[in-house]
Amino acid sequence: MCTITNENPELDKAEGYKVVIKHKGKYYSTVTGIEYKEGKDVEIVNSRHDVNRDYTSSYWKLWAILEQGERWYNKLHRGKTSIYETLNDAKKDFYCLDNSYDYHNCIIVKFTLSGVIYLAEYEDCPTFIGSHIDKIEEIEV
Repeated sequence: MCTITNENPELDKAEGYKVVIKHKGKYYSTVTGIEYKEGKDVEIVNSRHDVNRDYTSSYWKLWAILEQGERWYNKLHRGKTSIYETLNDAKKDFYCLDNSYDYHNCIIVKFTLSGVIYLAEYEDCPTFIGSHIDKIEEIEV
């Protein structure tokens, strides 16, 4: 989970990269399983029953994430997603996927986020956090 480094940002738009699962032309979070949709706000999820989709997988453990608390879930991040500032940082994340993920369906996409954008970091990599996805573009790796 990203750590917010600037809670009063001056940015209202950010572009960056994210590892996602692609299934039947749709994009899903590798951690929570929520669907990312272009032109929409990120889904707000309080429990596994809040998410209706045709895609589930054995590694999708949203209920465990919500119950584990601060390590993997922070209420400040609800309804938001994070993106890496650089493609190289997203590639590092992509190449670290293990068998707990359906990694054959994982790809890297470029997101354009808008609205309130927070500066953050994940494992010493700069990231952005936002709630509205303007654009999703697939990236060749």
